[in-house]
Amino acid sequence: MPLNIAILNWRDRTHSDSGGAELYIHEIAKGLVRAGNTVSLICGQDNSQPKHEVIRGIEIWRKGNKVSVYFWTWLKFISLSRKRRIDLVIESVNGVPYLSPLYAERTVCLVHHVHRDFFKKFYRRPFSRLLIFLESFLFSPIYRRAKFVAVSESTRQDLLKGGIKTAKISVITAGADHGPFRPGKKNPLPLVAYIGRLSKVKSVDVLITAFAAVRKGERKAELVIAGEGKERKYLERLARRSKIEAVHFTGRLSEKEKISLMQRAWLIVQPSFAEGWSITVTEANACGTPTVAANSPGLRDSVRHSLTGILVRYGDARAFERAIKVIISCPHLRARQSLNAISYSKQLKWELTCQKLISQLN
Repeated sequence: MPLNIAILNWRDRTHSDSGGAELYIHEIAKGLVRAGNTVSLICGQDNSQPKHEVIRGIEIWRKGNKVSVYFWTWLKFISLSRKRRIDLVIESVNGVPYLSPLYAERTVCLVHHVHRDFFKKFYRRPFSRLLIFLESFLFSPIYRRAKFVAVSESTRQDLLKGGIKTAKISVITAGADHGPFRPGKKNPLPLVAYIGRLSKVKSVDVLITAFAAVRKGERKAELVIAGEGKERKYLERLARRSKIEAVHFTGRLSEKEKISLMQRAWLIVQPSFAEGWSITVTEANACGTPTVAANSPGLRDSVRHSLTGILVRYGDARAFERAIKVIISCPHLRARQSLNAISYSKQLKWELTCQKLISQLN
């Protein structure tokens, strides 16, 4: 029977700060609409977005910034529930929960990654303590009747450490659109790419330091850093101080430009402190491009070590340097990992992601 579903997330796909979590939400929302359900997405707003819009059959309500979105989401949910019964809430947790079981009949809690270690590393006390309390200590008792969906096994394990029962957690990974994301012609010279937000948690400074050492032996290698964020000016200064001439900051790319970069790159690098499941890795794999990544939560799930790429210790610039050099300098290894990446990515499709999620709604 078709359901009236409300999805709660702090951003949607069109937000200027959207990332993998928003793409995941967008794809499952499309799948739910195709299955005959009514879907309302309640999320935050930036200055460029309308308050209300319908995209691909998804009714989107936007209001509030990163902090106030929680209050406005609650008000909009109450308003919608007065007009029609909301059968189910899918809550996407991004650090601070919406506490939807307190006002919704049924909740499926979608968790990309647990932020406990992130809060400890990147926020000062007492704010970090407050965020950990909101995420962890309130989480288990309030959500004890909710179903949980983790986007990776790493996330599932972190939830278990937080006291969520094993039987209530399903792992449903992200996918890729294998129509546009497919192999293309590689760049004639070594091309290394980073694609994602430029924030502290992404640790792009480690990549720049590693690439400065790579260039000493691979003078024709280039690095493209595609994305925007608060760290961009710092990273540009770091590249200048490192005297690397072949680092190009492109800003945020269009989807067509992103696909082209993934196809041309010899490898992509993901040095992040933590991810839920790296959709960028999966999309690059579909283009036949292997990955060098930190052995971090989420990345260790989306990269198959030595098969579709190489995992190295987080924050270790020397280890990143060595791994990048290995892939650049060994065409046989690169070709083998490229074929493995394509094969593995074919197991990861958005259609399968949606089917698995819909099976959790009964």
